[in-house]
Amino acid sequence: MARKSLEIQKKMRRESFVRINRRFREMTGFDVDLIASRRSEEDKRYYQYFVPEEAFAAYARLRDAGTQG
Repeated sequence: MARKSLEIQKKMRRESFVRINRRFREMTGFDVDLIASRRSEEDKRYYQYFVPEEAFAAYARLRDAGTQG
């Protein structure tokens, strides 16, 4: 199996995160990303990915709304 180039991997990851964040926004109705990124402090060439606190809160509201119905 051929390995994908680093640039292709980055593009696919970025597109996946965009789709996930778009769907999360549609489901929650909030202007919040589920997956956020920031440049690494140690090496500015890389990104660190994380789930922001606001996304946890939006997910909790979505989950609670689903259990009450």
